[in-house]
Amino acid sequence: MIVVSKLNLPYFLKIYSTPDWDSGIGDFDGMEKILDELIENGQKTILVYSDEGKDDDATVPFPPLGSLMLIVGKLLMLRSKLQSAIHMNIIEINDDTSRANVESVLNYYTPVNETKVVESKNEIADIINSFYSVDRP
Repeated sequence: MIVVSKLNLPYFLKIYSTPDWDSGIGDFDGMEKILDELIENGQKTILVYSDEGKDDDATVPFPPLGSLMLIVGKLLMLRSKLQSAIHMNIIEINDDTSRANVESVLNYYTPVNETKVVESKNEIADIINSFYSVDRP
């Protein structure tokens, strides 16, 4: 299941997955409300996907194909809002399985925003810090 965390707004919106795919694909309605708020307030943020829901000794299973197609469908429906509310996407991958899964998703869905794939939280922090250290309109 996809989980959305707005604790770090307005700097970044964090999403991560948990192994509970039987309970649905996640809170995309909540994500849409956050995007609407950002747009209404004339703000943009960075979207960060991380394997945070994963313990060091456990893997978060990739969503079943049916769930994956629902996620891609939701992302396509949110495409214009993602373009208006998101500066860029950062996707953290931690292993070869995660890399293969991300590549599979990107075969079905091309992000509307610049997307960076990284391998550590330090890289995420560096990108975010670098982005916000430049004066932006």
